Amino acid sequence: MPRFFRLQDDMTTDRRWYLSGPTGSLDEWLDDALVRGQEYLGGQPLKVAIVRPGPMLEVTFTTETIPIVNERVAAMLRRTDRRNAQLIPAAVDGSSQLFFAVNVLPHPVCVDELASAPVVRWTEADGRPEMLGQYQRIGRLRLDAGRAGNWDLLRASEWPVAVIVSERLADLLRAGNVRCNLMAVT
Repeated sequence: MPRFFRLQDDMTTDRRWYLSGPTGSLDEWLDDALVRGQEYLGGQPLKVAIVRPGPMLEVTFTTETIPIVNERVAAMLRRTDRRNAQLIPAAVDGSSQLFFAVNVLPHPVCVDELASAPVVRWTEADGRPEMLGQYQRIGRLRLDAGRAGNWDLLRASEWPVAVIVSERLADLLRAGNVRCNLMAVT
């Protein structure tokens, strides 16, 4: 059975940059355009603001859970199945380096709800009718590897805030000494 890992930026130090955005090329707010599993067709490059300055990371998640990666990590992502992600050029304020916003395209239904317990869903009492029945919190994210498929990069449709990588991609990131956090979810 394939193994999967939740990809997160390296949080071992707070002496690092924090990023917001991205916004469109005309500074328009993108809302959830890069987390819903649909190809982005807007203007490029995207713009990314530095919320707090510090040393850059090769993999940084914005406040909207969008991975921003440098050229080296983008090359690693390109080596995997290209159906997994759209790499959109992104200009980071104050940096001359090229970065990419990663739009993760596969969104299979694959959360293992029993293994992820406790799972809390939005209810009428929460006053958010647009969220009714969706997950509000997941205690410990676990995926059903069989339903996750053989994607190298994905977001579970039920919990799209998490970016998931296959063991193959996790091994590639580790072998390249990319500073990131990989937490097993299967």
